[in-house]
Amino acid sequence: MDQNEVAAPKEHARLDPFWQGAAAWGVSLTDAQRRQFARYADELLFWNARMNLVSLKSGLDLPVRHFLDSLTPLPYLGDGASDLIDLGSGAGFPGLPLKIARPDLTVRLLEASRKKSSFLKQVVRGLGLAGIEVLNRRAEAGATGARYDVVISRATWKLPEFVARGSAFLRAGGRLMAMKGADIQEERDAALPVADRMGLAAPAVHEFRLPVTGDRRTLIVFTKKVYFPPRVGYDPSNERP
Repeated sequence: MDQNEVAAPKEHARLDPFWQGAAAWGVSLTDAQRRQFARYADELLFWNARMNLVSLKSGLDLPVRHFLDSLTPLPYLGDGASDLIDLGSGAGFPGLPLKIARPDLTVRLLEASRKKSSFLKQVVRGLGLAGIEVLNRRAEAGATGARYDVVISRATWKLPEFVARGSAFLRAGGRLMAMKGADIQEERDAALPVADRMGLAAPAVHEFRLPVTGDRRTLIVFTKKVYFPPRVGYDPSNERP
């Protein structure tokens, strides 16, 4: 076996709802990708018992509410290689599943917790992934000069706060993607004036249900205007949710 090849895990059956849901969505996974997802699941279940990485209350949480849910942005990423940063990545959602499903993406996983960052680095090494980096720092520290095609976060902050923080990481023409549950009209309304101040166009809102569980999900996609005259004296760090 090549040193970069991921060994098949002991159990695959627990991810059957994920395989089925991905197929229903038209997401085709190679055998190597399936092994990577299964290895990721093994690592997460092992370490979750020790450091509480993510909520797992039922057998459908990991395959559907975490893995499958993390793939919902795929149709909106566009074709071709892109630079993506996942703010507040936690246990790796959605950045790691997106990287496995789209190996051409260059991915950064930004996570403030040192323990969670160590977990993410171990998973990245164990899966033999290239073109992905774990950044152990807070989003409040800013973009430090880097700008990305896609800035994404999965239910980490209220929408106005994510728009204010995330837009600093976005290059002109890039997309800011917020993964949310249902009933986010109030958050969305509160975020619109913040988005306008940050040079983002009015968002596209995509609503859908997860296979198997039927959970409602909303993906909100803002696009950064190519030209936006800066407001004199405006400091985005003053934004509040």
